[in-house]
Amino acid sequence: MVEGPVQEESLAGVDGLLTDVRGVALLIQHADCQAVVLYDPEKRAIANIHCGWKGSVSGVLIKAVRKMAKAYSSRPQNLWASVSPSLGPCCAEFKDWESLLPRTLHDFQTASAHFDFWAITHWQLRSAGLPSEQIELSRICTACSEDYFSYRREGLTGRNATAIMLT
Repeated sequence: MVEGPVQEESLAGVDGLLTDVRGVALLIQHADCQAVVLYDPEKRAIANIHCGWKGSVSGVLIKAVRKMAKAYSSRPQNLWASVSPSLGPCCAEFKDWESLLPRTLHDFQTASAHFDFWAITHWQLRSAGLPSEQIELSRICTACSEDYFSYRREGLTGRNATAIMLT
């Protein structure tokens, strides 16, 4: 997780960006993974997190909320979250799910090898202290909707982008 202004450069291996600087856009590229933007209207701070299945397993969203609390004194109950289009429970199939996903995520299984990562994200944000009414899920499946790039649908893909900026 990187905080503060970053000059126009790519940050390999970084799944989250946060700032309280106005006029700095935080951009996340993704295809079937989720981009989760966080906004603290009280402390005027933002975050943009790339959250794929590995991010869900590692608790990247909980870490981001904690990082905002440490860096900006954000209180989880003040944060607002918005989740981009991503693989829906209809298309989030994981053939090796028993070895890839921890038992805590097995309850989110919707079919033989399908999982509801929208529900996982909501649960993790709630676990981090965000109120349900401050969590917005797009509920648009990138594999089902041809309006978005999808590796699952196309095999090869471009990228979607999600950006957030304080004005």
